[in-house]
Amino acid sequence: MKGEPETKARIFLIRHARPLVPKKGYFSKADASNYISNYDAAEVEQFVMEHKAIPYQEIRQVYCSTLIRSQLTARQIFGERVELVVRHEFREFERRIFSLPLLRLPIPLWLVSARLLWMMGLNSKGIGVFNYAHYLFA
Repeated sequence: MKGEPETKARIFLIRHARPLVPKKGYFSKADASNYISNYDAAEVEQFVMEHKAIPYQEIRQVYCSTLIRSQLTARQIFGERVELVVRHEFREFERRIFSLPLLRLPIPLWLVSARLLWMMGLNSKGIGVFNYAHYLFA
């Protein structure tokens, strides 16, 4: 509108806070799959975030993924006064644990293996493939 100062659209990419899910020990395939489900639905740790580069008072809308941890993190940072626009497009890649039923591994190893197999197209049935995701966001 005429007479009003022009504002520039800005994007701030913020990673979600740490989910409150225990990850110590060795996990079977079933336990690792349950870990992923619990991680995606978990509460996040409380934190205080104040950064000079983020104009908190000017922000009215925050885009976030459909994951609970993403929405909880946005609320902790920006409070109740902002409108959350929840979109599936902002979800990180889906993780699926590959089948090794008798093996027990630390959860980080399960997760890295799942990501590597997904990137190679070997663990992507029903969750999208790396090449397509790379094409969309590159």
